[in-house]
Amino acid sequence: MKCPSCGKSLNPRAVRCTGCGTRLIRPSDKLARKMTAGRGLSLACGGLLVWLAVFLFFNDAMLFGTITAVAGAALLFLGKTMNRR
Repeated sequence: MKCPSCGKSLNPRAVRCTGCGTRLIRPSDKLARKMTAGRGLSLACGGLLVWLAVFLFFNDAMLFGTITAVAGAALLFLGKTMNRR
């Protein structure tokens, strides 16, 4: 791997160039940012699933309500633990 600024040969796991200090951005870093779902989207979907689970519980659909509640709780948890951007 070479530095795009100075052309120095670098370790493939390097974060910055040891010669000029330029921050190195790998294609996988860009892809990881694109793949992450937004915090708000996760919270909204989780909340919607929890409300749907409550509706299903009141209509005696216990199995579907339980599955929906677990999925909603998981999304709410993920949304709460995500970093704000």
